[in-house]
Amino acid sequence: RWLRHEPIDRTLRAMARGAKSISHDTLNELGQSTRIRYFRRTLIAAGSLPAIDVRLNDLELRSRALIEALPAEHVVIITRFFNWETLRKLRRRPLDRPISVGVANARTTELRKIAAFLAWLGENNLKLSTLNQVAVDRYLAHHDPNLIIGRFLAWVVRHRITQHLDVPRAQSTASSATIAEDAIWEKVDVLLQAESTPMSSRIIGLFLLVF
Repeated sequence: RWLRHEPIDRTLRAMARGAKSISHDTLNELGQSTRIRYFRRTLIAAGSLPAIDVRLNDLELRSRALIEALPAEHVVIITRFFNWETLRKLRRRPLDRPISVGVANARTTELRKIAAFLAWLGENNLKLSTLNQVAVDRYLAHHDPNLIIGRFLAWVVRHRITQHLDVPRAQSTASSATIAEDAIWEKVDVLLQAESTPMSSRIIGLFLLVF
C-alpha cells in the first residue's frame, strides 16, 4: 500500500527500468514525508541503498529549502554556519547513533532564529561586519534572549566576520542543566517510545526533561 502511492510508485518503476538511478539523490528529489522516509528505509534495509542517518538527511533537505528562501545576502553566511558549525558535528556521529527528532527540530529552529536576527539587522540598516555591542544589546532587549543567537555571534566573532561582542545570558534561579541539549532530546525520544515503562513514569520524565 505504501509503495503504490505517488510519487513513490513512479520513482520505484523508473529505478527498476533504469530511467532513474537507485540512489539517495533520487529519493531526495521527492521531498519529505513519512512515506518517503519509509521508502528510503525499506531500500536501505534491502541493501539497495547505503545506510545513512535518515533524519540527518531530512534535516539537510529541510535546511537547504529554508536557506534558499532567504535573501541572497543572508544565504552565504547561514550556509557557512550550518555546514561548518552544525552539520560537521552531526556527521561525526556513528550510524548506530542517529540524531533524534528533537535534535533535528532544534537545529531547524536555530536556523529560523538566526534568519530572523539577520532580517532584523537588514531592517535596521545594520551589517554583521560593522555590528557593535549597542545593536546587539538593543536586539536582545526587545527579543527573547536565548543561547542560539549567542552561539551564532560567538561563531561570527571566532571567524572574524565581526568584532568582539558580549552576549549576556538570561539569569535564572534554577540550577544549570548538567546534560547537553542534544542528549536531553534523545532521552525525550526514548521516553516517547518506551511502551514498557508505566505511562505515569514516562509523563513525569518528559516534564522533567522538557522543563
